[in-house]
Amino acid sequence: MTFMIWAVSIVMTVSKPFSRERLLATLQRWLPLATTATQTAAAAGDAEALRKTAHALKSSSSNVGAEQLATLCRELETLARKEAVDGAKPLLEVVEFELPRVLALLATILAESPDHATA
Repeated sequence: MTFMIWAVSIVMTVSKPFSRERLLATLQRWLPLATTATQTAAAAGDAEALRKTAHALKSSSSNVGAEQLATLCRELETLARKEAVDGAKPLLEVVEFELPRVLALLATILAESPDHATA
């Protein structure tokens, strides 16, 4: 599980009060909200909102090594820049498939963390 190894190593340098557990727990809560905002923007045909939400989701995903999700969001961001919001639906369907995988991996990392109780 390359994602888990990379995610743990990237956040190991984060010190309290922004512990790696707190960071991952925050992302675990935030990623679904960002995904919903991205879907809402696409459904409304709002290219600018789609660009902004896809960009934020791309950055967060990339920061924890969720590269598949980050790549999908990069593609959504590109579509939004071209105002081709109609092309977002197939990408969003893959995002919906990928998100639970990322969240499950974050949960595994948190469950295995000795400091999880204090995060």
